[in-house]
Amino acid sequence: MPVCTVDVALLAPDYSRALLFKRSIPPLEGCWFTLGGRLWKDETLRDCAVRQAEVEAGLQLDRSRLVFGGAFDEIHDESRFGREVTYHCVNVCWGYVLSGDPAIRLDRQHREYEWRPLTAPDHHPFLVRKLAAAQSALRDQSPEV
Repeated sequence: MPVCTVDVALLAPDYSRALLFKRSIPPLEGCWFTLGGRLWKDETLRDCAVRQAEVEAGLQLDRSRLVFGGAFDEIHDESRFGREVTYHCVNVCWGYVLSGDPAIRLDRQHREYEWRPLTAPDHHPFLVRKLAAAQSALRDQSPEV
């Protein structure tokens, strides 16, 4: 049965770069990706996004600045339980503009972080789709940029 997950695409103010995190566990171990994870029972989607940013990177996000980027199917050939257990999530993605050089505190799910161009050739197709949707949503709500 699919699980609901919530991710946050953290974009620079000019929308050209994203703060991404290299995963240290499956699925997508070794890939650059957004922060995010499972939605808890009785938790709102926005609250989940704020919680995931705090737990995974030590970031304090203002929930009112989250912009809905879209909902996507993500079907993986492996899970944190190994290759014999596939993983299907319905992912809700939020966009968020993050300025400056925030202090990051990584959890065990990530081994490094980096501001990366949205169009980097090594990005996973799920990430490419998510970043494009977040970028579009953020631009639509901020016509002055």
